[in-house]
Amino acid sequence: MNEGTLPPPYIPKKNAEEQARRKFEEFRWPPNGKPICPNCGSLWPIYEQTRGGVAGYYRCPALHPHPSGSPKPLVFTVRSGTILARSHLPLDKWLHCLSWFGRLPAQHPPLSASGLAKAIGVNRKTASAVLKHLYELRFGDDSEDQDNEFLLILMATMVKAHNVAVLTNQA
Repeated sequence: MNEGTLPPPYIPKKNAEEQARRKFEEFRWPPNGKPICPNCGSLWPIYEQTRGGVAGYYRCPALHPHPSGSPKPLVFTVRSGTILARSHLPLDKWLHCLSWFGRLPAQHPPLSASGLAKAIGVNRKTASAVLKHLYELRFGDDSEDQDNEFLLILMATMVKAHNVAVLTNQA
């Protein structure tokens, strides 16, 4: 395995999950990072909520179809409708992986799920799923999905910032 294709080890920082959530929100809901309902596109009023003491949940008061049959207000997060939707991987680790994967050349050697698992502190099965999602995002059908478009923009922005840091010896 080429060492250049392995991600750098993930080193968590204080409030990393909160900072990552804000970064994702900034890119998903520009220009001000205020949430927009993923179903109806409503900008106002969107209510902030916490679930189990965790911030980052939002409620659109408009009635949306619900599996129970009766329409209900929609609770959503920055993950809703994207490749991140059903993932339990913390957003700071997703951000780390997006930054690393974006810097890989289009023609790269096969990536190691075991290497990624070790770098970000997850099991091999989770790392394999992350690699599959990242590949689909960058090269597959998910790259055309409007809900995932902000992830590609975020990835490109982080790659640019990394390249500038390397050129100015700040990396």
